[in-house]
Amino acid sequence: GAPPMAGVIHHLGKANGLRYLTCSLCACEWHFVRVKCSHCETGKGLGYYSLGADDANAQKAPLRAETCAHCQTYLKHLYRDHDARSEPLSADLASLALDVRLAEEGYQRHAPNLLFAPG
Repeated sequence: GAPPMAGVIHHLGKANGLRYLTCSLCACEWHFVRVKCSHCETGKGLGYYSLGADDANAQKAPLRAETCAHCQTYLKHLYRDHDARSEPLSADLASLALDVRLAEEGYQRHAPNLLFAPG
């Protein structure tokens, strides 16, 4: 029931090309269509950012953030075709620079990574 912390785009078998969202509380995954914002469910105004400096690199990056112009939120997506054993929680932790860039652009994170929560 918790909001998603990240999305995973699979690349093998029946799940090829499908997006699964990862729960911010328990890390379980569920299928969610790729043409909608995971927060407000609109299909318009979606954009993609990566740590690369240009749009060409953003389309090939193993980790990209999907932004929504409607609700001004973002969700990071891990593309498993670049690394089949990658894991969304650790990839999220390793990409703090992307969070900073998106905050500067005016986007807010929809759900927290609970490993960042103060103890």
